[in-house]
Amino acid sequence: MQTAPRPQGAFSGKVVVITGSSKGIGRATALEFLKAGASVVLNGRNPESLEKTAAEFRQAGYDVWPVACDVSRYEDCAALIQQTIARYGRVDMLIN
Repeated sequence: MQTAPRPQGAFSGKVVVITGSSKGIGRATALEFLKAGASVVLNGRNPESLEKTAAEFRQAGYDVWPVACDVSRYEDCAALIQQTIARYGRVDMLIN
């Protein structure tokens, strides 16, 4: 990936949490929101895969933050949202 300038788009200034975003459709969805200017919280169960994806996006100049958790567990979901709010101050969109 090439380094991209901070995009200005339809989602500039928005915070989007995307579950299952370390690979596949979730990863592709995250990339589209990043291209549209959003800050994206990546989520997945595998911390290594999640960090690899986050590193690729960061290298391209995007604002991502990985949070590993299992969304089938209520406590993990609560922690995901709490950590997002602690970092960004809000959640504008959640995509499962």
